[in-house]
Amino acid sequence: EHLARHESSFVSSSGFLLATHAAARPFQYFRDAATAREAAPEALETLCGKVIAPHVVPMCGSDDARVRRAALKVVFRAVRAYMPDALRGEAMRSIVGSISRSTLILRSSSDEGTASEEDWIAAKRALRLAKALVTRHASMLDSSAFRSIVGACVGVAGVDDPTADAADAAVAEAFACLESVLSATREPEPTRDAAWAGLTDFARDDARRVSALKDLIL
Repeated sequence: EHLARHESSFVSSSGFLLATHAAARPFQYFRDAATAREAAPEALETLCGKVIAPHVVPMCGSDDARVRRAALKVVFRAVRAYMPDALRGEAMRSIVGSISRSTLILRSSSDEGTASEEDWIAAKRALRLAKALVTRHASMLDSSAFRSIVGACVGVAGVDDPTADAADAAVAEAFACLESVLSATREPEPTRDAAWAGLTDFARDDARRVSALKDLIL
């Protein structure tokens, strides 16, 4: 019980995400640079199984943009090269859901005129994570995940907030992620159809944007 209380206290501390990020950072590149695929190191599997999946992944959907941006960066470090077993399945569905949530929060707060720099940075981090998943681990994503990611990309690309310093970087990340999605979903057909459905659903009120995105997908 004492150990459980100590663990809970540490997880809720301000240094928890910083410490976890430092622990995950060495795993963002393959140990053998010449290898295209490599099994996740045991140390990363342990880190993800005991810390990142149970504690950090839920934080990716936090209402606090500062927590959200930090948690998303930790997960990005963990999956940039490898795909640990602990981040598959339900954890992956939670991660994709948090990517979508981060961009929805940005859109909502922007519509209300309350979007902060932290909201923009969190959205950028979410899309950078999405791009890593699509580029490195597309086989782990189903058509629903691709559709959610497309929606997140289009959503951020459609936000107009010239006062935010981080806005340009986030929008650039949205288009970079979208390009990765379109490349990854040319085959198989279900994911390609989901990507196009996402584009038309989220951009149907803007004919010029649909036309531009159609040019990109073709």
